[in-house]
Amino acid sequence: MLEQHPDVAKAHNPRPHFWAEHDKNLSSYMAELQGALPYMQQRPGSALLGDASESSFAFYMAAGLRGHRVWLRTLQPCQERCAGRLQEPQLGHCKEACWQNATHADRTRLLSSFLEYGHYTSKYGDGPEGFLAFVKEQLAAFEGCVARHGSLEECVLLFESLDTANEKVFFHCDQVLRGMYWVFLQGWQRHFGPDQLLVLLSEDLFKSPKAVLPRVVRFLGLAGNVPDDRWAAMEAAGAASHRQSLTAQHKYYEAVPEARRLVDAFYAPHNIQLGQLLMGRAVSPWEDHGNP
Repeated sequence: MLEQHPDVAKAHNPRPHFWAEHDKNLSSYMAELQGALPYMQQRPGSALLGDASESSFAFYMAAGLRGHRVWLRTLQPCQERCAGRLQEPQLGHCKEACWQNATHADRTRLLSSFLEYGHYTSKYGDGPEGFLAFVKEQLAAFEGCVARHGSLEECVLLFESLDTANEKVFFHCDQVLRGMYWVFLQGWQRHFGPDQLLVLLSEDLFKSPKAVLPRVVRFLGLAGNVPDDRWAAMEAAGAASHRQSLTAQHKYYEAVPEARRLVDAFYAPHNIQLGQLLMGRAVSPWEDHGNP
C-alpha cells in the first residue's frame, strides 16, 4: 500500500532480508537498494526508503543469521561433540559448556507462512491434515523447550542454541516464534521507545485503509497532500490478495478445527501480553475484532 505514496522510493527490492539470509553481505544489500537511488535524488529531503523484511522485526536467532553464524561456527559443532559423549539427562550440561565458547553476541500468520513456504508443505503435506501435523509438532517442540529450560523468552530468542533436541526441530519453530509479537515488540520499545514505533492491526488496515493510511503517512513524516488517484491506489493495493489469502485459510481451519483450537489456545496468553504492551490492559488487541 505505502509504496503508492509519491514520496516513497520504488524500483528496489523492498524485502532484502539482509539480517536473515546467509548469502547476504553489505555490498549485496546496497545493490538491492540501488534502483531507488534516482528516485531519491529527484526528491531530496522528502523521499523515504523502506525495508519491509519481515525477519527484521522478529530477532530470534534463526531469523537473525548475523548472530546465527556464531551458532553455526561454534555452538552447533560443540553441542554435537558434547551430545556424543553424554546421555540424557546430562545433555543439559552441553548448553553451559558450549556457550562459554561463543561470542556474546495467531493463527492467521502461522497458516499463511505454512502455505507460503514450500519446505513446510514438502515435509508435512500440502493439505489441511499436513497443516495439523505441522501445528502439533511445532507447538509441542516449543512447549518442550519451555518445560526443559523454564524461560519462555530464552526459548523464543535462542531456541536452537539451548539443546540438541531444539536444534533438530524442523526450521527451529521459526514460524511459531514469529507469532509471539510481544517478545520482539518489548525489545524494540526498550531500545527505541514506544513513541518511535507505530503498531497497527492488519485487520484495521485492510478493513478501513482510508482511515488508517493517513496515520501511517503522518507518523512517517510524509506529505499529506496526496493526489486522489494515489490514495485510491494505496487503498486498493494488496486488498485482493488479502481476501484470497483469508479464503484459503478459512478452508484449512474448517477442515481441521483441531488445528484452530491448538493455535488459539497457544497464542491466547501471548496476545494478552501484546495487549498489555499496546493498551496497558491485559486483553488481546483483537478482542473487539472477533476471531478472523
